[in-house]
Amino acid sequence: MEELERQEPDSRLRLLYHSASVGERGPQVEVVRGDVTSPQDVSAAAEGVQEIYHLAGPVEREPKDPTRLYRTHIEGMRNICEAVREHKVGKAVLVSSSGTVAVSRDPVERNEDSGYT
Repeated sequence: MEELERQEPDSRLRLLYHSASVGERGPQVEVVRGDVTSPQDVSAAAEGVQEIYHLAGPVEREPKDPTRLYRTHIEGMRNICEAVREHKVGKAVLVSSSGTVAVSRDPVERNEDSGYT
């Protein structure tokens, strides 16, 4: 956030955050409590923004609740895409991990046609 303030002092950042605390933040940062798996929360957070960066995504080797991973990665991204369309957001970026496509010891190239593992 310090880099944002330094490079783009007139910009604003809105965080959709599900935890109680997001740490220190300056006046450029607005925190909205919610969850990426809730279409209503995502839509409310997306209202009036120009860009969305989807950074939510738990990584767990042996998840206690595997549906949580699916809800966050798949349904959360669907909610982001729908909010982008609904609010005519100009740009959306997904930041993800290998946990969404599985990990292999052998190099494997995957694309949008690859199956879900």
